[in-house]
Amino acid sequence: MNPLYHIYYFQTNIICIIITGLVLFGGYTSTKRDGVDESATRQLAWTNVAYCLTDILASYFRGVEGVWIKYLLYIVNIMFISAPLLFAYIFVDYSHYKLSGKSFFKTRKGRIFLIPIAISILIMISTPITHFAFEIDDKNLYQRSLGAYLVPLISWIYYIVTTIRLIVRILRSGNYEEKENLKPLAIFAIWPLIANITQLLFYGVTVTQVGFTLTILSFYIIRLKNQILNDDLTNLNNKRDFLIYINNFIRSSSDHQLYICMLDINHFKKINEKYGIAEGDVVLKKIGKIVRGTCMEIDHNIFVCRYGGDEFIIANKNTNQLEIDTIKMTIQENIQKENLNEMSDYDISVSIGSAYGFIDNNSDFNELLERAKDDMIRDKIKSDTEQAQNQL
Repeated sequence: MNPLYHIYYFQTNIICIIITGLVLFGGYTSTKRDGVDESATRQLAWTNVAYCLTDILASYFRGVEGVWIKYLLYIVNIMFISAPLLFAYIFVDYSHYKLSGKSFFKTRKGRIFLIPIAISILIMISTPITHFAFEIDDKNLYQRSLGAYLVPLISWIYYIVTTIRLIVRILRSGNYEEKENLKPLAIFAIWPLIANITQLLFYGVTVTQVGFTLTILSFYIIRLKNQILNDDLTNLNNKRDFLIYINNFIRSSSDHQLYICMLDINHFKKINEKYGIAEGDVVLKKIGKIVRGTCMEIDHNIFVCRYGGDEFIIANKNTNQLEIDTIKMTIQENIQKENLNEMSDYDISVSIGSAYGFIDNNSDFNELLERAKDDMIRDKIKSDTEQAQNQL
């Protein structure tokens, strides 16, 4: 092989390994929320590293004489052709987890989808005998066969079917958070598909790993963005994401009313002072879980965030006073159930205020937020008054 080709293959793969390595060891701080995200990223990254290493070995030993070289070339080329299928497998399984909360290949339908992968594995393992996928000739040069196109085709089908599922869910879903989480996955397969097809059409070009690397890098950046927009403690959206939600609402929904509920934990400072900050964090997690769970049961479109400190925000468009009252009442009831179940040294209680109206700009939003806050303060005063009367 021309020495320039060796340099081209080596540089391309080394650059991809370095970028992928930065994702693997770049100091990303994981949280419990993104444990599955981090696991998927690492699986994709290591798959890409393995792909690059096999490409380096295959290009370096191509045409080098020796019986053991032939065996080595068969092994690295089997791994090389199989890697895109593994990449697609991880994508399918992770996407299904995001859609349903469970691994796809542990379901009955998922096991059926494993059949093409099993067939591909058999094809690749038998290739040194059947030469169905490729052949290493007498000069130890790689020669493609039909199977070299069949195996990538299976991965393309996985990409396309899963992408269609994601797009359909995005179009049908009215939930802001779900849409934002699924949008990056819907474009996940673009780079691997383009790169893999290009490499098959133009023999000698090595770009599949470039597509993998771009996808992993994009995925990593999106995870960092999600971390910025999520509250690590409660696993809810944070204030920054809420402001993005409001800006999007102002731009696209001027003909809709927005309702806001502001929730504040009563006597939270006393809990922190008496039982410690760690116990205060436990309370915040409980309230976050209750508020999110309650809202999801009533309407999947409701936006929930931890606004800051012990304050939480609930927002939705085109609702009515009855639904607002239902949400407030159900949250209070669920908190009381939590108190009865936990039997702790203290009871948790919250004050909730609400307001709704049309917002065309940030000034309207600030006014609406202040109205909700004022209503919450009135509820807090009422709660404190009732508590004082009960103690008399």
